[in-house]
Amino acid sequence: MAIKLTAPNNPQSLTYDRLFLISLNIEQVQDVVDSNQPVYSFLLRYKVYAIDSSGNRVYNNKVYTINVPDYLTDAIAKASSGDNTLLAAVSAIEKAMSLLVTDKSNLGNAGVI
Repeated sequence: MAIKLTAPNNPQSLTYDRLFLISLNIEQVQDVVDSNQPVYSFLLRYKVYAIDSSGNRVYNNKVYTINVPDYLTDAIAKASSGDNTLLAAVSAIEKAMSLLVTDKSNLGNAGVI
């Protein structure tokens, strides 16, 4: 996974402008009954790294964490104010899950509904 920061916040001589994924966890934290909105917790852990003049990766030792206890509610709230970025990410995650189920299971073709 290659992610590059456009405006890194670091005063060092090296520009730590790339993310190294350590873990990504999305978990449904409630049983969905009838029309209850699902609650998805989202946890991302990563490090940042730079590329030195020799082309080698130089990792910052700090592990960053983003924890969103109810990701879907946050995404819907932002969408209601015109920012659909997180909601688009939810849709992309669902699409990725359906593709993985289709490709890696024997359940047949899966699709987002």
